[in-house]
Amino acid sequence: MALVLATNAFGQPKAESTPGDTGSDLFRKKLETRIRDIADKFDGVMGVAILDLTDGRISSLNADRVFPTASSIKIAVLVELYRQDQETRSGAKGK
Repeated sequence: MALVLATNAFGQPKAESTPGDTGSDLFRKKLETRIRDIADKFDGVMGVAILDLTDGRISSLNADRVFPTASSIKIAVLVELYRQDQETRSGAKGK
């Protein structure tokens, strides 16, 4: 699974499992419930989006909310730091 910006289902009531639910469906329901529980206890507003790379389904919480970009810029900074670190490590191994 990967985190992405998207829209979908966290705002909907928890669906009970049915005999036709797959393991993936049950996992998704448990994950969404757990994230909702964490968000309810969080002192602030949390936005989450999850893309299941196996089937393309997206689950999200507060996807329609606008968040300031102050914290999201940290992602780009960390990605660049990681890239530079990997570049340094691969250069050091080649010597």
